[in-house]
Parts: sequence; C-alpha cells; structure tokens
Amino acid sequence: MKYSWYYLLIGIALISCSTSYNKIRYSSPAYSTYEWQSTEGKNEIALATWSDELYDLGAIENNKPNDKLEEKSRQLQEERKILYSGRLHLMVKSADSTIASIKRITKEKKGYVSASGSSNTTIYVLAAQLHETLQFLKKLGAVQSYQIESDDVTENYLDVGIRLDNAKKARNRYLELLARAENVEAALKVEKELERLNGEIDSLEGKLKYWDHRLEYSPITIRYTEKKKLGILGWVGYGMYQTVKWLFVRN
Repeated sequence: MKYSWYYLLIGIALISCSTSYNKIRYSSPAYSTYEWQSTEGKNEIALATWSDELYDLGAIENNKPNDKLEEKSRQLQEERKILYSGRLHLMVKSADSTIASIKRITKEKKGYVSASGSSNTTIYVLAAQLHETLQFLKKLGAVQSYQIESDDVTENYLDVGIRLDNAKKARNRYLELLARAENVEAALKVEKELERLNGEIDSLEGKLKYWDHRLEYSPITIRYTEKKKLGILGWVGYGMYQTVKWLFVRN
C-alpha cells in the first residue's frame, strides 16, 4: 500500500510535466502567426513607400489617376508635329462655277488658293478648319471619294532643331577664331567653314519654316469631273442599258 501511493504520486507528476510541455509546444504557432502578421504589415508599408514615388498620395487616397502624369502626357501629345492634308473628288455640273465656289469658300476660311486648273484646284486653309472646310466643299457636287492624310514629323522636326542649334554655336566659335586669325591663310580656312555653316543653317531654317507653315495651314486638293450631257441617241442607249440591267440584275 505504501508503494501504491508512491507510484500514484510519480504518475501525477509525470502527467503535469506532459501538460506543461504541450502548452509550451503549441504556443509556438501563435508566436509564429504573430510574427507573420507583423511581417505582412512591414511589406504593406514598403509597398506604400514605393508607390508614393510614382503617384501623388492624394491621387491614391481618392482612387484617381495622377494629375501630374496626365498633364505630362497631354503636353507630350500637344507637342507632336503632325501635318494634315485632304483630298476630294467631285462630280460637278460645271467646272467653272465649281472653281468660283471653291475660291469663295477658301476666302471665307481665311485660306488661299495655291494652284487652279480645269480639272483640279489646291487650296490651303487653317489646319484647325480642315474638316469643316471639307464639309463645305462636299456640297459642291457628288462626292466620288475623299480622304484625310497625316504625317508625323515630330522626330525630324526635333532633329533639325538640334542640328540648327549646334550649327549656330559652331558658327559663333568660328567667328571668334576669325577675329583672332594671325594670317591670311588661317582666315581663309575659317571663312570657308563659315560659308559651309551658313549654307547649312539656311537649309535647316528653311525646313523648319516650311514645317511651321504646314503645321498652321493644311492643303486640300479638289479634283472635279463634269457630268457628261447625253444627246438623243445617248438617252436611248441609256434607256436600253437600264432595261437590260433590270431584266438580268435584280437587287
């Protein structure tokens, strides 16, 4: 009996130790979970810090696009150098009256006539009024075809501008050398380079002036064809054609 109580006390002690061990072991996931949540919070802070470099904080809070990025995109779009031109083919009753009407419309639109003939006329109108002018011209006859073309010269325009700026800087340096030339031979070499640079500058300035003019004014080429007037036999033949077409072709 004495040993039974002894064994019972040892068993209770072993059970108590086992329970304490389990508590310690199963408390680890709770600690790990806390650490995982803390790490997630750090990642969110890092992400927000990285996002602040790309967007304004106000734009993120209001869930709206960055106004600065939109403004920059709009500025780049406005800076594009795009040349527009139009073409129009009309079937008209009289070429002479059509030419007179074209000149009248051109004058009303503050444009000018570049070339005019018996079958076509080329006019220049403000680029902003290209579409509106075409709508007026379409009313002068039966439209056979029309199109609006565009040519993006942005890269070429910027390239010519850079080349022009460099050429002017080089010319200034050669003028300084010319002023310090010690003999005729040195002066002649500098003058030869200056002559070349002046020719290059005139050419580049001419290109920019042409593009500036084309950016402000757009050409429209109008081609017109007079309707053929049928005689008596012509009307007979046309009537026979319509009759045969009706017998063989049905819509």
